[in-house]
Amino acid sequence: MSCNTPSTLHFADDTLCLPKDHPDYDRLFKIRPLEETLNCQFGKDPLDQRLSIDEQMCATKMSHYIKQYMPNKPHKWGV
Repeated sequence: MSCNTPSTLHFADDTLCLPKDHPDYDRLFKIRPLEETLNCQFGKDPLDQRLSIDEQMCATKMSHYIKQYMPNKPHKWGV
């Protein structure tokens, strides 16, 4: 990897950001363009009548209340 690789990714111009004490301050200002683009693209995809939630188990070693044990899965502990 070259040394000229950018280390940050910006979606909005910081000079246009309102101060925190302004009534129209937007906490998501920096990612708002990305959020609007994704919402627009996801809105174009039709939803199926039957939506399955448990498609896969993601293996994890974290200690969290949502971690599950499923003995029939290849990764028995996960989210």
